[in-house]
Amino acid sequence: MKRTLIAGIAAAALVAATTFSAPRAEAHPALLIPLIAAGIGGLAIGGAVASANHPYAYEVAPAGNVYVTPHAEAICHIVRERTLHGWRRVQVCD
Repeated sequence: MKRTLIAGIAAAALVAATTFSAPRAEAHPALLIPLIAAGIGGLAIGGAVASANHPYAYEVAPAGNVYVTPHAEAICHIVRERTLHGWRRVQVCD
């Protein structure tokens, strides 16, 4: 009985504290504009940082086969190279 009474008094105290001490809600545009700008800026910076560590960020290769013509006669051979879209053949001349 004693615990129930203490719990009831504590609950009543919490209800009274939240009901009677709540301030009036006010929205000042001068305070909201910087908050909105900071949120948009944070999203932009977060997106840039998140995409910077992408493993394929700098390894974008054109699809298809690549042939390079040397200026002088050279020995050429074809090698397979792995890309984002699969494998491709590349002619390499020494």
